[in-house]
Amino acid sequence: MQKFYEFFNPVLEVMKDEKTYSRADVSDKVADMLKLTHEQRSVKIKSGKHTYIDRTQWAMTYLKQAGALSIESRNQWKITKRGLDLLKSEKTITPKTLKQFPEFLEFTQRTGMRKTDAQTDVSIDSLTPEEMIDEALAKLDGKVLQELKDLLASVDPYHFEKICKDLLVAMGYGGSSEELNLSYVTKKSGDGGIDAIIKQDPLGINTIYVQAKRYQGEVREKDIRDFLGALAQKATQNGVFITTGRFSVDALRAIEIANNMNIIPIDGNQLVKLMAQHGVGVEEQKIYKTQKVDIQYFEE
Repeated sequence: MQKFYEFFNPVLEVMKDEKTYSRADVSDKVADMLKLTHEQRSVKIKSGKHTYIDRTQWAMTYLKQAGALSIESRNQWKITKRGLDLLKSEKTITPKTLKQFPEFLEFTQRTGMRKTDAQTDVSIDSLTPEEMIDEALAKLDGKVLQELKDLLASVDPYHFEKICKDLLVAMGYGGSSEELNLSYVTKKSGDGGIDAIIKQDPLGINTIYVQAKRYQGEVREKDIRDFLGALAQKATQNGVFITTGRFSVDALRAIEIANNMNIIPIDGNQLVKLMAQHGVGVEEQKIYKTQKVDIQYFEE
């Protein structure tokens, strides 16, 4: 999809008839002008807003701050003479183009944009502020996931089994009451190849058996068949196989063709993502709040 500042020209092209438009109308018309596919239009940023709408609306905000657009009434935007002049004189409008206008420079200073953003290169302006936040959060999330992987690789195998049990409980399996003993790790000597047991109800009618293997490499087909044998001894069909490594193609195939067996494989990448998602082994560090203007509040 086009970079953020590449929405400047399409926005002005859509509005050059000097009619008033809502931001939603402009977003739709810009998407049509750019011939965005259904797949491109369906892409969303982390907040849930569609990316093309986010970029269009931020383009409109920047153009408004540069005096190229004006707000005539409630959510009704219109191109100005400056906007028409820009469209005629500039083949490609970028944030650098807008820096010729004092109003825009004041805007960059007011919003705390760094000098590299406001006075020199435009490469950082390929993302909207929301997308920059998403990108920074993705980097932080990636760091957390890698740290979890590193720690899981070094924990005691018995402790790893407890972590896997805690994760399934955090996901809603086995309840949360320790008094009822609905979930527990088996003894270190093992329980026929079963590392943890999760009871879905106090009587243990519906029970999930867990195998947890702290592997660096692949879980093999033989490992799956051994697990299936352990489940058969328990006369159950429900099992979860968790590993810090990955599953070989043959192992996944063995799970797929296991008749009447409900086996869920969780590899290392899925494991750390689930741990982060359900708050196992991680803690909330800081909450950032952002605000947006409530357009409906100003409408009659």
